Amino acid sequence: MPDIFLNEPHKSKALITAYVEQIRYLRYLSQIDLRVFSGSITVQIVLAGWLSSVKSTGYPFKVIFIVLDLCLVLSAVLLLGRNANRRKIEVAKLSKILEALEFTKDGWYLPAGSLLDPPVVRSSLTLYWLVLFASFLGVAAILVFAVGN
Repeated sequence: MPDIFLNEPHKSKALITAYVEQIRYLRYLSQIDLRVFSGSITVQIVLAGWLSSVKSTGYPFKVIFIVLDLCLVLSAVLLLGRNANRRKIEVAKLSKILEALEFTKDGWYLPAGSLLDPPVVRSSLTLYWLVLFASFLGVAAILVFAVGN
C-alpha cells in the first residue's frame, strides 16, 4: 500500500467529509428504527383488529397465530438490537472524528470550554422492546380470550 501524506487542509477536509457521512448514516439508522418499529406496531394493530372479527376458531389456529406474532415481534426486536449496536460503533467513530478536529478540546476554539460535547448514545431500544412486547401480549390476549369464545 503506498504511503499517502495529506497536508493539513486536506486532512481537515477529509475529517469534515467523514463527519458529514457519519451524521447521515446515524440519521439513516434512526429512520430504519422508526420504520421497523412503526411497521411492527401497524401489523400488530391490523392483526388484532382482524382477529377480533373472527367468529369461531380452534386451538391450532390460535397457537399458529401466537407463534407467527411472536416471530414478527422477535424479528423486529433483533433488527432494532442490531441497529443499536451499529449506532454505538458509529458514535464511537464520530467521537474520534470530533477529537481529531479538536472540537471537544477545552480552550481550543473557545476561551472557556469546548466547541462541542462528545456525542452520547441515547437509545430508545428499551422503550421499543417494551412496546413491542406489550403489543404481542395484547394480540395474544385477544387470541386467547376473545377469538372463538
